[in-house]
Amino acid sequence: MKIKLISTNKEKNPYPVMPIGMCLVGEATRKAGHQVEMYDMTFQKKQHCISQWVETPHDVIGISMRNLDNCDALFSTSFIPGVKKIIADIRGRSSAPIVIGGAAMGVAPHALLQEVGANYGVVGEGEVAFVELLKHLDRGDDPSVVRGVISLKTKEPYRQVEGLDMRENVWARVGDHFSVKPFLNCEGVYPLQSKRGCALKCVYCTYVNIEGKKYRLRDPKDVVEEITDIRDRYNVHEFEFVDSTFNLPARHAMSLCREIVRSQLNVSFFGSNINPIHLDSGLPEEMVRAGFRSVTCTAESASDRVLKGMRKGFKRQQAVQVAKQFQQVGLRVFWMFLMGGPGENQDTVEETLEFIHRETGPRDVALIIYGIRVYPNTGMETVALEEGLIQQRKELLWPVFYMSPGLEHGWLKKRINRAIREDPRIFTSNQAQSAFIPLAQRTLSWMKVKRPYWRFLPTINRVMNIYAN
Repeated sequence: MKIKLISTNKEKNPYPVMPIGMCLVGEATRKAGHQVEMYDMTFQKKQHCISQWVETPHDVIGISMRNLDNCDALFSTSFIPGVKKIIADIRGRSSAPIVIGGAAMGVAPHALLQEVGANYGVVGEGEVAFVELLKHLDRGDDPSVVRGVISLKTKEPYRQVEGLDMRENVWARVGDHFSVKPFLNCEGVYPLQSKRGCALKCVYCTYVNIEGKKYRLRDPKDVVEEITDIRDRYNVHEFEFVDSTFNLPARHAMSLCREIVRSQLNVSFFGSNINPIHLDSGLPEEMVRAGFRSVTCTAESASDRVLKGMRKGFKRQQAVQVAKQFQQVGLRVFWMFLMGGPGENQDTVEETLEFIHRETGPRDVALIIYGIRVYPNTGMETVALEEGLIQQRKELLWPVFYMSPGLEHGWLKKRINRAIREDPRIFTSNQAQSAFIPLAQRTLSWMKVKRPYWRFLPTINRVMNIYAN
């Protein structure tokens, strides 16, 4: 069969993301014997190009949707209308079945399928389910009987696709289909997966719904082989592990770092997510030896009260210890905090700000996000229902944000703005939305300045504060 796949993600804040999901599905589909063409919208300014592209012969069109929205309460944007328009335009030029997949489908499957008007939806990992769907379509059978595939007539609960055995995992090879240079010029780095799944129980998170609760680990040697292949094929030397958490399970993270060190890859790693719930005492040192230059830490709060409300599974003191461990080995940390979660009040906000001021490293930065996006089938949905923020689940397809009733939004914004003036290492999405940021990223890339570029955010804040005064 002739298959066309389209990645609809155009979000570039904080940086553009390579369409790894679509490329993984495309590679699995090609491996199954189908002809595959792919189209990435990241840097496309005119949508009519898609309409022209789908006029060439094809049997099935697959649509990849990464997120429902940008999860930003200050600048909330839903991506659903854009995807609906793409599908409507395709409908005017093609009678082929349209299948929608991607991470967004794992968040609100039936509601999203109905809203955008596709024929079928692939829920969860598409490498297996999409290929099986094509088999059924080719035979003239109903694809909705396939595990992980839904249609408008599918009744809830749907049958979730079983977790892909990572020993059978294909490589995305994004650079075989698209130039990786535009992504790298905007601080994007090449995405890698060393595992899938997440065993944590964070109240707001959708990873469990998308990838499952059980960790499925890749063989470190297989990961190193993929890194070597990408480095040699595309001359890429900067990577990011996009796992839910890099440091869990600890033994696997340590084994992977040691395999990278043993292989002498001469590459660098940025941004991989660290959770303070457990950080092996020797892992930061091994990460540095492996080539890690920075990490991201999703602490979300430094108040035990809020951490408990968000079911993070760790306490403030563990976050303090993580901060010390990374300072000791010289690794920069991009900290992320969610303000306004269950139990948040003025005192807990002060606890988190005090943590940022006193415990994080002088070369670290801290992003503060206002409110928590409420997604279906998460603990936040239960909290929102109990507190009357929502009345029923269907409201959650569109952006709904939780803000603790113990916290006044106006006070929070004023307090954070004062904190930024006191400590320019702190920033919010307000600064991240500045038109100056993409220009700065491209300039730094052209000048071949070493990453991470976010290390210049304190300087930008200082300049903006001067002009504000």
